[in-house]
Amino acid sequence: MLSQIISKLIVLFMLICIYNCTAGIGKKDRKRALIWGALFLLTAAGIYVLYRIAASK
Repeated sequence: MLSQIISKLIVLFMLICIYNCTAGIGKKDRKRALIWGALFLLTAAGIYVLYRIAASK
């Protein structure tokens, strides 16, 4: 139950990151696009690391 809530919140956060990144690109706001893009990539990297840890056990 808790893991489903957390996974849905992570997906929601990643969708918000993608939206804000594309909105920053559309408005020619490079700083906003870079920040939200970096947050998306950090989240994706964290998920990948957790997946690799879980797969090795």
